[in-house]
Amino acid sequence: MTGLQDAGPLRILIAPSRYVQGPGALTLLAGQLSLLGIKKPLCLAGPTAKKVTEGLINPALAEAGMSVEWTVFNRECTWDEMARVKEICKSKECDAILSIGGGKSIDTGKAAATDVAIDIGKVPAERLEDFGAGVPKIVIPTIAATDAPCSALTVVYTAEHVYVTFLVYPTNPMMVCVDSAIIAKAPARFLVSGMGDALATWFEADMSYRTNAMNLPGGQPPMTALAIARLCYVALRKYGIQAKLAVEQGAVTPAVEKIIEANTLLSGLGFESGGLSAAHGIHNGMTVLEAKMKDLPGPPKHRPYHGEIVAFGTLCEMVLEDRDPDFIKDVMGWCKAVGLPTGFKELGLAGLGENDIEAAAQASAGDVLLSTMNQAYPEPVDGKFYPWAYIRDAMKAIDAMSEAFPNIGVPEAGRDAMSTPGTY
Repeated sequence: MTGLQDAGPLRILIAPSRYVQGPGALTLLAGQLSLLGIKKPLCLAGPTAKKVTEGLINPALAEAGMSVEWTVFNRECTWDEMARVKEICKSKECDAILSIGGGKSIDTGKAAATDVAIDIGKVPAERLEDFGAGVPKIVIPTIAATDAPCSALTVVYTAEHVYVTFLVYPTNPMMVCVDSAIIAKAPARFLVSGMGDALATWFEADMSYRTNAMNLPGGQPPMTALAIARLCYVALRKYGIQAKLAVEQGAVTPAVEKIIEANTLLSGLGFESGGLSAAHGIHNGMTVLEAKMKDLPGPPKHRPYHGEIVAFGTLCEMVLEDRDPDFIKDVMGWCKAVGLPTGFKELGLAGLGENDIEAAAQASAGDVLLSTMNQAYPEPVDGKFYPWAYIRDAMKAIDAMSEAFPNIGVPEAGRDAMSTPGTY
């Protein structure tokens, strides 16, 4: 007997068709779009992202004889917002959607552009036909706060920012265009948040590989994806602090370029083709505490960003994996040095009660990403993929460690991930 029935596990890697990064990249956008045959894009951007990019995009496209439409993003990636943008794209007869800004607007634009979506938050996953406008997805991040730009993925939330589900698509963005001069002018906290999101990449890919879990495109992680994930970790540890200091001055340095690439490209490819696990599952569970989150201490006063919560989730995953205690301390020290929150107080959750922690742990255990962990249940138990009490205890342990953490200064900047536990 021959054919797919005889085939072993497929190893799958997916990526954008084109990735462009550098200072002034937006001034060359028209030429890049022309190469892709795009003539009339719809730009989706929040108010700040529109203000930053409109003066560069409109003249560049007009000079090339292209027309462009704009619509302002409504702040949250919801089912309704995806449908709204899709209808504008179709009614204006646009031939691509340019998603501009941060992770939420990027995810919304990708969803509105795609033709087919697969809801993997459901078990079994549900295929959604004729979902979006069926036009190319182009991504222009104005901050490097998440690894959303390169992915064929959208995280759906309610209007109150409570996690709903994941959508995945058959194709990645046709192009990702990153103007590093714009990224460097954004508040440094965005870049640091991106480092928190990227920090999870290697740990989650390594765990997914060791448990034979499927990656986002539905295969097993190839060694290329794991190598990319490790390179992401090494780049963060080597250049992260230097890049943060440069961006605080609005400067574009080689270290800044490397961290932008780590946050955007390396993390994007690493998480998607390497696999997700507890770090992001815990993030998703902790969104049930959204109403309790307060502004973080110090300027700018704002609730925690995606990558900041993911960094906490990564430390919790390290506990669940039984990583070496010195290694956990080392990673926590780097997080503190670069400015990532590592405990409830730093996440704007001071005074969190036992019931609240249990609610977040229960929600995390009900996230399908926890099924990729060692000690996960073979089959869901009461809607849980993993023992929720383990997650509760990991959260409490990391919070206590964060509170007791000594002032050790800047950790060793160049620690090599190859010397840490892990397999591929």
